[in-house]
Amino acid sequence: MTIKQEIRTGKCALCNTQKTLQNSHIMPKFVFKYLKNSGVTKNMRNANKPDQRVQDGHKEYMLCKTCELKFGELETLFAKKVFHAIRKNDNNFVLEYKGDWLYKFYLSIAWRYLYQCIMKNEFEDFHENEIGDIKKKVEQWRAYLNGEEKECEEMITLLPFTTKYINSKIYPDELTKNYFSRTIELNKTIENNGSWGFVYVKMPFVAGCINFKNSNVEDMEVPIISKVSGILFGEPFKVPELIVQTMQFGFNSINAAAESMSESQKNKIIKDALKMKGKSKE
Repeated sequence: MTIKQEIRTGKCALCNTQKTLQNSHIMPKFVFKYLKNSGVTKNMRNANKPDQRVQDGHKEYMLCKTCELKFGELETLFAKKVFHAIRKNDNNFVLEYKGDWLYKFYLSIAWRYLYQCIMKNEFEDFHENEIGDIKKKVEQWRAYLNGEEKECEEMITLLPFTTKYINSKIYPDELTKNYFSRTIELNKTIENNGSWGFVYVKMPFVAGCINFKNSNVEDMEVPIISKVSGILFGEPFKVPELIVQTMQFGFNSINAAAESMSESQKNKIIKDALKMKGKSKE
């Protein structure tokens, strides 16, 4: 049976033109495809409602086809040069890149996420002046991503979850292999004194922190994405405490949700896993 896609028209959030809108992923599609295909049961579950199966990641009608394809090109590059490259060459992965595609890839995800937060007024624990600053930043990012502005000053940090760095103890000890290789997160964090804020974009094998309020860059011993070219993950680094706290919060939230799963669903997962294991032996 063919499922007919809903057709919506409206103003594209990126180019500001009135067009047919695509049902766009916030986190890239390749992430969910990997999680589904590599899972024991070939199913995904809602992180907030673990009893509920899901077929795909969260989507919103926000981009026209042209802008969707523009972001799709960035996602294809990242999937090939970073995501699958880390997965296949975990311990020896070093990223050498040229151009601004890596910077724009992470900025595009943070922009989509914060844009939706603004549309839905999802700013619990943020002060009014902080929300106002974020709204201005989201418009600046839109103009940069759409080619209206040539410069963007936000610092973007890239954190690899490779065996080399996990074993070097730069990440909290309580974080598990499942957290590093099987979970996704999208959230926004700001220090209590308001001096530093960022969007945390975590997918399997790697995470990015996209600043919407900059701290002192010189004080951060972390891999920073350049808009020109660079080589990342060849040297040791130190994860700032606020990013560590963000990871721990996400890890604890995921665990709490998993523990709330009903016994019937836990048994179903075991049954499905055994069924898939049996098929693999045929």
